[in-house]
Amino acid sequence: MKYSTALVAALSAYALFSLFSMAAMSIGAAALIIVLVMIKTKQIRKDLQSELNSAVTRRYLQLSMILALTCILSLLVAKFWPLGFGGHFVEVRFFRDIAKLWYLFWPILLVIGLRKLSRQEQGIVLKSWLTGFALLSVIGLFQYFTGWPRPQVIPGSEPDVRYHVTLFLGHHLSVASILIFPFFAVM
Repeated sequence: MKYSTALVAALSAYALFSLFSMAAMSIGAAALIIVLVMIKTKQIRKDLQSELNSAVTRRYLQLSMILALTCILSLLVAKFWPLGFGGHFVEVRFFRDIAKLWYLFWPILLVIGLRKLSRQEQGIVLKSWLTGFALLSVIGLFQYFTGWPRPQVIPGSEPDVRYHVTLFLGHHLSVASILIFPFFAVM
């Protein structure tokens, strides 16, 4: 298999997985990292070095580091001086929470992967993402009226029962916060 074909497949899979849960997105990210690193390790190192020499990328990296340090600081403060309201306190899982900080630096690898593709190949990745969005939207419309695949009745929708669009995520707000990105890309 050609490297660019594997890269298009990995980026397309990541794009599709990003329409689901964070766990699915992490699996897609792992697949993409394997393709990027295992196939052409030396070239990826050169590309990463070149990307880090870009003023825009350095600025992005600086801002991401500031945000990461702010998150770490806020977790430390919450750990030692717990926040509470009405007898309920925020549960701080320090190492589990800071493990998510890699998402701040992930776009640099995505840019490297996308820059290795031709315009046509980038179009395939975009079309994969938008096709996934379209299919999930159709399922969402179907779910609103029938409840399939996970019926959750919208309270007060009786006598014409309507259902929350949860798709496969479990909560309608998760669906909204994920599908807003491809929606505005289409607009």
